[in-house]
Amino acid sequence: MKKIICTFLSIILIVSCCSCTISDNSVLTMGVTDSVNSFNPVIASTDTEKLLSANCFEGLLRFNDNGEISLAGATGYSIGENGLSYTFKLNPNAAFHIDKSVESTIHALGLTDFDNKITAKDYVYAIEYFNKKSGEEFAQTEVIVALDDHTLQIKLKKSDPDLLYKLASLPIYPCREDFCKKAGDIYGTTTATILTNGPYYIKSSSQTETVLEKNKDYRGNIQVLNKQVTLYTTGKTESFEERFANGSYDFYISHSEGKNENAQSTFSSKRDIWGILFNCKSPIGEKKQLRNAILGTINYTKIPLPKFANDRSYTIIPDSFTIGDSKYSNFAAEEINYQADIQKSKKTVNNYIKENSLEKLEIKFYIPESCKNTAKEIIKQLTEIYGETINITVTQFKIKNTQKIAESGEYDIAILPLNYKRNTALSVLESFEIPPCNYESNKFNEKISNIPSTSQNAFNLCRNAEEYLIQNGVFHPLFTVSTYIFLNTGVSGIYIADGGNRVYFHGGTKK
Repeated sequence: MKKIICTFLSIILIVSCCSCTISDNSVLTMGVTDSVNSFNPVIASTDTEKLLSANCFEGLLRFNDNGEISLAGATGYSIGENGLSYTFKLNPNAAFHIDKSVESTIHALGLTDFDNKITAKDYVYAIEYFNKKSGEEFAQTEVIVALDDHTLQIKLKKSDPDLLYKLASLPIYPCREDFCKKAGDIYGTTTATILTNGPYYIKSSSQTETVLEKNKDYRGNIQVLNKQVTLYTTGKTESFEERFANGSYDFYISHSEGKNENAQSTFSSKRDIWGILFNCKSPIGEKKQLRNAILGTINYTKIPLPKFANDRSYTIIPDSFTIGDSKYSNFAAEEINYQADIQKSKKTVNNYIKENSLEKLEIKFYIPESCKNTAKEIIKQLTEIYGETINITVTQFKIKNTQKIAESGEYDIAILPLNYKRNTALSVLESFEIPPCNYESNKFNEKISNIPSTSQNAFNLCRNAEEYLIQNGVFHPLFTVSTYIFLNTGVSGIYIADGGNRVYFHGGTKK
């Protein structure tokens, strides 16, 4: 199998050459909670730092406004047979932005004859630098090599279906080795000690505001439709709505409920998958028949959702998550429905009670405080089916303690989110062996151990794995939670992707 993606290379080059000629005088403002602690994208942690990462730096790939992976610093790529090699052709016009402050740093570091043209070697070092800082994301990599100035090749020991996602989502940006090493501990501590290459550069930054300005030297494949974005540091999210309403802010990000009456447009990106699940290490949860008897007899269409939910979910993997180089929703799929035999389930519960000399089946049910109505309906249904043979004890917890509860493992069943690393189909499936589910199954591991890089084949296997989890009573999806971006009147073109990890400013305009 060989796959080549070249999204009209000639057109891209034409657009990239003329992108800097487009004139738009829009100046956009945004409220953020934190000032910038570091300009180094590899260690970005706050929303503000992630905004700089997405807009002032450009890697091989990015997410488009439909949430799909698209070309950025790469003008095309090919995947070798068995998915063990990826070859990227790079934009020959790409360059680091060098202003006077950065130029002074270059001279102070003793870097004579510094060439700001970006080459494949800058990407080779970028991945090496990222690995030193962030661990095992590229553990399957065998070798990364620059075949020439504008050709990068990544060879893998084992197929990695999430490789393209990682290159779009993680801060894998070209990094000049001698600049980084000579800068040492001061690398990325100021705007003068970091090399940017994106559609914006960091004009200034203070405790109260950070100003991003259009990079006139940018020669990438997107058009920048505004000249400046200012990030005002408020320190409190409560200030966002007030300043948004009076027009001081053109847009802002929210990680809570997606409602704002003053917003002209609201866009969201799914970030969490919540469901009712079993702790498969509990005495009840380790029994497949009991799991099926409990989760398989619930009518999920009648269950009310909490206010913080975004959408009801009937599949484990959200439609916006990545599989290979595509979105999961690109492949036709029916809702996954599983209904256990009620009479058989009653018999299973009664046999367990008898075999273990119990008076009734005691179930510890942990729920967030805001899921009281959700849990009430679940308990009502189970009580109608099993009567006095079961006793469900409910423990409520604050939403801020969600991770702590998941790791405690004190529940038999719970309403909790899955704990995955990446917004990809494979990462979601890999998360079932850790809290909150703690599901260990050789058969399930076999199903997900050889997911290929080709999207259609990968989808078929992931879909089969989803059905297996639901049919085995491990997890049943209830709803998803999103990160939102609100745009004020007259503002358009800004979009959010990758569960809120990426907000892109380049298409933003203001009437």
